[in-house]
Amino acid sequence: PQSRYFEIQIADDSEHRRKADEAAHGVGVYIRTTGQEDEESNAAVNADISNLAMGYLMMVIYASFILSRSRPKYSHSLLGIVSVISVGLSTFSAYGFCWFIGIKFNSV
Repeated sequence: PQSRYFEIQIADDSEHRRKADEAAHGVGVYIRTTGQEDEESNAAVNADISNLAMGYLMMVIYASFILSRSRPKYSHSLLGIVSVISVGLSTFSAYGFCWFIGIKFNSV
């Protein structure tokens, strides 16, 4: 917690200095900290979670619509839904396997 506060304080201070230097000399120096990178990557991923869910929903709707037929006997819409679910389960199992064997990954 103390190092986190220190990083935030340094980042805020460097931002004020960068703006002053840029206004005075036309050149700005950017300082990046680990905490800033984590915050930015988490914000980017959290913003895309709804897009990911919407994408899977659109795939299910598209597969159901394209593979459906007027006669239920010849309709393959269930096949499309199951194939999209299969892609989702394989993605989750790949992350689970990597976690199980100790491969570290971040949210990006």
